[in-house]
Amino acid sequence: MEVGRITPERVVVASAELEVVFEALDDLRGRDRRALVLHELAGWPYQRIAEVEGMTVEAVRGSLKRTRAVLRRTVLRHDVFDAVPRRAQDLAAGAADLEPPVAARRSVAG
Repeated sequence: MEVGRITPERVVVASAELEVVFEALDDLRGRDRRALVLHELAGWPYQRIAEVEGMTVEAVRGSLKRTRAVLRRTVLRHDVFDAVPRRAQDLAAGAADLEPPVAARRSVAG
């Protein structure tokens, strides 16, 4: 398999991995989840998060350290490949409801 090539298998595995991560995020306390999202996804510095959340910079650092550890344990505890068959079924069911692209409909219609 080529590196970087998008395949149906890779889409299903990536989708299952994201499902595990989002479930782990849902289990976090609100303030910890917000701090993680603001820092890791939005790129906010510790100081800005501290100001918005009413925390000290040290408290933000501690929160992020604990939150990363919780996420790491949660993700490692889940076998992503347990979620793959379920996710593949979900994706296949959704694909069955989709209409074929216009070009495909034209070629079938003839």
